Amino acid sequence: MPTRLIVSAPATGKTNASIDDIRAILEKYPLAKIRVIVPDRLQAAYFRRRLSASGGSIGVYVGTFSDLYKSILEKSGGYVPVVSNALLHRIVQDVVDTTPLVHYAPLRTQPGFILALKDAFAELKRALIYPEAFIESSRGSSLAQQELAQLYAGCKALIFPGEEDFGITPLEANAAGKPVIAFAGGGARETIVSGVTGEFFHEPSAAALAAVVRAFDDRQYDAMTLRQHAEKFSVAVFKQKLTALILNSK
Repeated sequence: MPTRLIVSAPATGKTNASIDDIRAILEKYPLAKIRVIVPDRLQAAYFRRRLSASGGSIGVYVGTFSDLYKSILEKSGGYVPVVSNALLHRIVQDVVDTTPLVHYAPLRTQPGFILALKDAFAELKRALIYPEAFIESSRGSSLAQQELAQLYAGCKALIFPGEEDFGITPLEANAAGKPVIAFAGGGARETIVSGVTGEFFHEPSAAALAAVVRAFDDRQYDAMTLRQHAEKFSVAVFKQKLTALILNSK
């Protein structure tokens, strides 16, 4: 089965086009296995609802890139610790518990509040809105938005448990002023400076990751130092170094 990548702006018909494609394929190949990959679980749930409303499709798998990544690793015999929804829930809960709140104070212990925050944070990340930028744009706005910005900025570090040739995500976290906890493999060893821009765990196991998370202290990291480190990998710096390399090779 071929792979088709659909990219366009929001509300331009990607979901409808995908469902139409699924219908056409299943009419021709009723036993076909179809995998739909979307950026996050919020969009996966939305796609499943739309697919169900259109009549449903047996054999269609809808998941995220992380789900696909995990599936490939499992089939190849590889392993990577995965941050579960329960752990993500606990992390957001810790942020809520340690952030002074007025507008959202009555909602701290209400069912669904943490889930709503996770969805809001996911939407902000999809839009590439960094915490500091959100805080700045929220100055003078409603108390609700100001507190949402404070909660969003409550992240202590990015957990990067995978192994990639380069891995742009840790540098994006540094650019946002946040350190990284990463597996000591692949490109992370080139982009993360232990004790300066993040920390490593050296065994691909949940226990090794948990040990580093428990000992992690985000107060030892300086946001400006993290941003300056990320700038070393910027497009402008890359062009400058490439130009110098070409000129020096003549």
